[in-house]
Amino acid sequence: MGAMAAIIGIIGAICAIIGILDAADIIPSDIGLAAMDWSFWFGLASVLFLGTIALLVGRGPGKD
Repeated sequence: MGAMAAIIGIIGAICAIIGILDAADIIPSDIGLAAMDWSFWFGLASVLFLGTIALLVGRGPGKD
């Protein structure tokens, strides 16, 4: 589960970076992402980060 949490965390970080770039108007709006504004990207990043936390906590008592 640790590898899956890392993958979801990296994807969440990428979504957060895209949200920052979109909020700063660095990404042009004519590339087909007009419906996906900065609030979409930050919302998706927050859901993915919560999924990362759930995967890390849900590992249960395991081998330390």
